[in-house]
Amino acid sequence: MATTPEHEPKDAVTVQNIAPNSGSDDADSLNGNSVGFTYHDRMDMRRMGKKQELMRNFRTFSSIAFTTCVMGTWEILLTANTQGLIAGGSAGLFWSLVWAYAGQAFVILSLAEMASIAPTAGGQYHWVSEFAPRKHQRLLSYTSGWLSTLAWQSFVAVDSFLVGEVILGMIVVNDQSFVAQRWQATLLIIATVLGLAAVNFFAGKRLALAENIFVAFHLPEEISNAGLVVPKSMVWSFFLNIPMTFGLLIAYLFCIGDVSDAISSPTGYPFIYVFQNATGSVAGTTGLTVVILLLLIVIAISSYASTSRQLFAFARDNGMPFSNWLARVGARES
Repeated sequence: MATTPEHEPKDAVTVQNIAPNSGSDDADSLNGNSVGFTYHDRMDMRRMGKKQELMRNFRTFSSIAFTTCVMGTWEILLTANTQGLIAGGSAGLFWSLVWAYAGQAFVILSLAEMASIAPTAGGQYHWVSEFAPRKHQRLLSYTSGWLSTLAWQSFVAVDSFLVGEVILGMIVVNDQSFVAQRWQATLLIIATVLGLAAVNFFAGKRLALAENIFVAFHLPEEISNAGLVVPKSMVWSFFLNIPMTFGLLIAYLFCIGDVSDAISSPTGYPFIYVFQNATGSVAGTTGLTVVILLLLIVIAISSYASTSRQLFAFARDNGMPFSNWLARVGARES
């Protein structure tokens, strides 16, 4: 995926200008060094006019694992399909997924191409700036940046909401006399937000290792050789999720039984209703739900990480209020 002349940034820096001198610290990056970035990473960052401020802890496998987790395709489908079942039933849920994947494939391939040209944590708003007509660059890039920021903040809110609500669903399974109150759900969601934020804050350096254990495009400034690894991670994670998602959905729809009963389950979640019917026991239902809950927590941790990097990148380009504070990187993270 080469950068064509017409797609070169306006103030591009030539390779000769940034090539490392022999014997310098930069020369070590040609073969990879202890801080994780390569010569090509330096070249990309310099060409885009960005300063390397984050440690590059991610490699190919951990990047694919991270992107697969942050997508959370089949996990979110399993836990958030109530509206789909209400609107179209089991058939509508299946065919909606088919068309969604068909359309999203073209989006992913396009984004991967742009990520190979400009691997920056800014993602879409940076690419809009690079490829938009010069006279519309600022407006379109700023608008894209705010839309992306709001979307990612909403994404982490949904993840936190699901974690808190699934916990309440498990309580209902174990105590059928329990009636969940809104304030209880709110407190659980707040606790989830604080807990997941703490994981990212205190264990950020171990995030890549965690993704390897649990086996984006907003993390390219923390990925070694990002121009190659980021687009590969995006494409591989997308296509790896397809068979898992359809396999789960087909099994789920065959086991759901009466859709109306599943939707009206006192747990609030049809998938917990399916677990109850399949296992016939409280312990079995709780165990299976805990597995899904742990996966949702991993997805949420990944989402928080990606969202924070997107916010950092937009603030670094002075797109946010209090940009100087939001874009500040502590010494232990740089």
